[in-house]
Amino acid sequence: MKRALIAGLALLAAACGGAPQTSRDLDRIAADYQHQAAEAQQQRQSQRDTCGLAQNASLIGTMQSEVRTPENARVICFGCTATMDHIPTRLTIQIGADHKVASISCG
Repeated sequence: MKRALIAGLALLAAACGGAPQTSRDLDRIAADYQHQAAEAQQQRQSQRDTCGLAQNASLIGTMQSEVRTPENARVICFGCTATMDHIPTRLTIQIGADHKVASISCG
């Protein structure tokens, strides 16, 4: 049993292999990872914002009666049905049960 455990640990150490990484190497790896994550998020954001989400983010939490609906928008009241067609340039404003804007999305 002990021999199998030692053999397993030896295989694991061999698989991990290579020289130990220094803190400078780890800092570089972390910086690269953060840069890649930021680029990916920026790309997702630009793909997602086809209808002006960023410009209309302040609508969330606003009373329905105070909302000035943008030209390319539709408003879906709480409990109302809506078509499932997807138009990427259309802003969809979802009203909650409290008559405030609960969410906005493209489509």
